[in-house]
Amino acid sequence: MLVIQKAVVGARDVEGIQPADLLDEMRMRFLISGVRSPFSWASQLRVYGKKVLDSTTCLGYISWSDDGLSVSYKGVRHLDMSALRDFVRDQLEKAQAQLEKLLLLHPQETREDLDIRFWMHRVVDDPTENQKGWSFLRHPQNLQSALLDREMWLLKRILESPWLQEEFIRRESIVTEPTWNQKVCQDYLVLVDAFLERLLLLIHLTAGQPSKRLHRWWYGQHGDDLS
Repeated sequence: MLVIQKAVVGARDVEGIQPADLLDEMRMRFLISGVRSPFSWASQLRVYGKKVLDSTTCLGYISWSDDGLSVSYKGVRHLDMSALRDFVRDQLEKAQAQLEKLLLLHPQETREDLDIRFWMHRVVDDPTENQKGWSFLRHPQNLQSALLDREMWLLKRILESPWLQEEFIRRESIVTEPTWNQKVCQDYLVLVDAFLERLLLLIHLTAGQPSKRLHRWWYGQHGDDLS
């Protein structure tokens, strides 16, 4: 409106000039070409900047050694690939140890002693499912075959093992009405989060960025708190 007012006032001061002529002149200077909306110069400058970005080679921060066994990134020099493999191996061993704690293994038990039936080739997924918090664990076919009884397995293990009952259920309530030991249950959930964090790290290091499916599940469990 200010531009139109300027054109009308300017046409009054100059004989033989129409407001539309002044409006077109100012539009070419200040507005987007072809339309009468603001900031043509900003739009053109943005397009120019994008052109410079697309046609200019960015600075490289990663360089490999001649033998391909070490890499340097910015100020960090010579990251050895063997050290990275050792790190991954160490994280994998820690993840396996955490998993044994989550399976509530008795000191005299091994993972092979547990009756865990899992058929990887039967697991199915639905990439078109976009529901928040959904994962392949909830797929009906998995619940009927590959992951049968997965939601009740841990509960049954606690209720059927006297030594786990003593740990997870308050002693004074075992005979009457069993109630959970909240402190032990909370500590267990902390172990679950720690295991999932290490699992995400291993996936990222060995297979690339964790899949959106895993991210969606994590958001469903923790909301926006990813710290």
